[in-house]
Amino acid sequence: MSGGFGSSSGMVDDRKDTIFTGLDFVKYIDPDTLALVIALMVIVFLTIIFFAIYIQTWAYAALISQTLNIVKGKTPTFKEGKVIGEKFFWRIFLFRFVFGLVLIPVILLLLIPPLLFFIVGQNGLALAFVIIDVIIFVLGIMIYSIAVGIISEFGIRKMIEGNLKVRESIEVGWELLRDNLGKSLLVWLVNIALGFALGFAFFITMMVFLIVGVVFFLLNPWLVLIPIILFLVTISIFGGIWNVFAFSYWSLAYTQIVKGGRADAARSDGAAGSANTTAS
Repeated sequence: MSGGFGSSSGMVDDRKDTIFTGLDFVKYIDPDTLALVIALMVIVFLTIIFFAIYIQTWAYAALISQTLNIVKGKTPTFKEGKVIGEKFFWRIFLFRFVFGLVLIPVILLLLIPPLLFFIVGQNGLALAFVIIDVIIFVLGIMIYSIAVGIISEFGIRKMIEGNLKVRESIEVGWELLRDNLGKSLLVWLVNIALGFALGFAFFITMMVFLIVGVVFFLLNPWLVLIPIILFLVTISIFGGIWNVFAFSYWSLAYTQIVKGGRADAARSDGAAGSANTTAS
């Protein structure tokens, strides 16, 4: 019995040796060369991330500008969308960066109390603060995400429409949310409900493809490529439909809220003018 265990342990050791032998080449690389390779890999990785952010932000700005054109009855053009995407990339990037930056001091403030109690040995109080912090953080992130989401949808559209700077866009987005809180939350809730509906439809579609994939795999493993390809095409279609809808939906909501605000302001000015005339 012991011999059996010994041979099994030896097999495990042999496998470990086989696995880690492949890393022995690192010992023969010059440290400067290794540092250069790692630095190049980091640069390539960061470049890919930046390029992905650039493409996403560029497309975001272009789609917003063109959906605003559609809502206003104008003809969208790829050339104009391309120019808008390039022009507003850095402003939209900074707009989002500002809201991300706000979270850092909040997270630090939540982490400090439990860390201090852990340091002084009050583990019970530290655990209590961790639980409280988690509840506050989750609720806070939910509220913050909703507010930032709506401010971003309105503020960035106003930025592109009025060629505003980042600070002005944030202020306008906040004012539109504050002055139209009920309407804004209703728009957000409808958007979330439709998102859940589309997500449920996507889940059902995914399960159908999964069942078909299993059946095809049992018939012939190579046949599983057919449902996989069709599934990837379906993901692209679902994503495209949702993106077009979401951009158009928020552009229409923004236009209606801004138009309603102007109408209210005009009515207020008219009422004030009538009152002044009567008083005279």
